[in-house]
Amino acid sequence: MTEDEKKLCNIFAEISNRKNAAEARLESRIGDFELDSLDVVEILMKIHEEFNLDIPIDTFLFFDDIFSVYEEILRSRT
Repeated sequence: MTEDEKKLCNIFAEISNRKNAAEARLESRIGDFELDSLDVVEILMKIHEEFNLDIPIDTFLFFDDIFSVYEEILRSRT
């Protein structure tokens, strides 16, 4: 796992573990984290801080898993 993959998984783990003990892996489904709208905003803010990437909420809602978010990060770098 790359450093960026670890950072992204840690973002999801940090936010979701306040509510439940869901493990964050690249293949983890975002729906399994039981995120509310404030959690999503916080995740998007942390992604912006870590990766200098703004992901619109309406785009984020179409991601199935953490790997989909990671692919968006990779696309933004090309």
